[in-house]
Amino acid sequence: MKTFDEGKHEYKSGGIKYPSVTQILPPVDFHCTPEQLEAARLKGIEFHTKMEIFLDTGISGNDPDVEAVAEILTENKNNTGKLIDNENYLFSDKHLFAGKPDAIFEKAIIDFKSSISNKKHMALQFAGYHILACENKLIEQTKKWYAIYGKDGKFKIVNVYNNQAIDVFISLVKRYYINQNLDYYLK
Repeated sequence: MKTFDEGKHEYKSGGIKYPSVTQILPPVDFHCTPEQLEAARLKGIEFHTKMEIFLDTGISGNDPDVEAVAEILTENKNNTGKLIDNENYLFSDKHLFAGKPDAIFEKAIIDFKSSISNKKHMALQFAGYHILACENKLIEQTKKWYAIYGKDGKFKIVNVYNNQAIDVFISLVKRYYINQNLDYYLK
C-alpha cells in the first residue's frame, strides 16, 4: 500500500518510508529571510492549487497568472501533447523514492516555478519526476522538461533538460540511502 502523509510530508510504500524528490536534491541556498521564504512557499502552494484546478476543469477563475500559463500551454500544445496526470503522488519501487510532479503531458513534463535560477539543479528535480513518470508507465522517455516560470501575468517557458541529470539524480538517491545507513550504523 502506498501512502502520503501531508502533515509529515512522508511517503510510504509497503510501510517503508521513501524520500521525496526534493529531499534527495542538494540544498539550495536562498538569499532571503525565513519570513520571505515562508511567504514564497505559501504563494507557491496557492498558485499550484489554482493550476491544479485549471488543469482538472479548464476554469481559470479569471486569475491573470493562470490565464498566462494557459496561454503558454495552448501555444506549446504540439510540444506537450495532451495532459496525462497532474499533482498526483508517484512512487519508484525500483529506486525507492517518491514525488508529486506538477503536470505530466504525453510528450513533456512541466513544473510551475515562481522564478528560474540554476537550470542544472532544476534538471535534477525534473529527472526525478521523469523517472517516476516513466516507471509508472505514464509517458515514454522524453527530453522535454519544461519549467514555466514568472509572475504578475508574465510567464515564460524553458526546457531544462540535461542529458546527465538522470544519472546524477540516481546517484543522489544512492547517496541518500548511504547516508541513512551510515547514520543508523553510527548511532
